Amino acid sequence: MHYLLALNRPLRSAVWPDQNSILKQIFLVILGVLILAVSAQISIPFGPVPCTLQTAAVLLIGMSYGSRLGAYTIGSYLLAGACGLPVFINMSSGLFGSTMGYLIGFIPAAMLSGYLLQNGWARTAFTSFMAAILADIIIFSFGYIGLAGFVGWEKAYLFGVKPFLITETLKLGMVALIAPRFWKTSKPND
Repeated sequence: MHYLLALNRPLRSAVWPDQNSILKQIFLVILGVLILAVSAQISIPFGPVPCTLQTAAVLLIGMSYGSRLGAYTIGSYLLAGACGLPVFINMSSGLFGSTMGYLIGFIPAAMLSGYLLQNGWARTAFTSFMAAILADIIIFSFGYIGLAGFVGWEKAYLFGVKPFLITETLKLGMVALIAPRFWKTSKPND
């Protein structure tokens, strides 16, 4: 046996072979929402924006599920929180607040990271890392703009971007090492 990259075969194909099964997609969306809800509870309070594992979970979901299912999953997570389910940090709900921009940025970030890995960026940890950086820039751009509405531009950078430069780099590195594994498959030697 040898290992080949199956660049058009995201995690959802490996976990559940029937590509078009609605049950499979519902299962993966629910699983993703649960992963995001748990990742939100693992946090270090930093001020208006806590450090959580959410960004890593968002990117890993986008990169492993693919662009479309990743976006549906993140959208379902945000909808659950907007409807009052306690899926956000400290078992809270509601989208409006100082972290609203970050939460909204999750959807395009998952779409971009999923798209890039579906289109060949899963070949190496380096290209996966670059995809993760680009997607993370989206999250922090939305977050920075949203936070600036509450605390001003300078404080938004000081409290909403700068403290995360090191922690995000570490999280993105972990995601970049894990994500390509979802796109590899074992094939028999013919």
